[in-house]
Amino acid sequence: MIRHTYTLNEIEIRRAQTEKALQQMEQRIKAKTDRLLTPPPAENKMQMWIGNAERAYAVYDGVMTGYKLLKKIKHLFKRRKK
Repeated sequence: MIRHTYTLNEIEIRRAQTEKALQQMEQRIKAKTDRLLTPPPAENKMQMWIGNAERAYAVYDGVMTGYKLLKKIKHLFKRRKK
């Protein structure tokens, strides 16, 4: 079995390469999520108002869904304790 001895210089070079690769990956992930999650720019005021209304409805819908789910989950655990 051949063992390779690592030097501090090799470790520093490898660490720098790994950090650079992680930074590049992070930038790619940020670019993809920005592209996916940012709404398209509004061409006129009507589209801007409609986009705002859609986002407000989506937030309301998410909050209400979460509230209902928590209520059901609490109900299930209360039943178990009895």
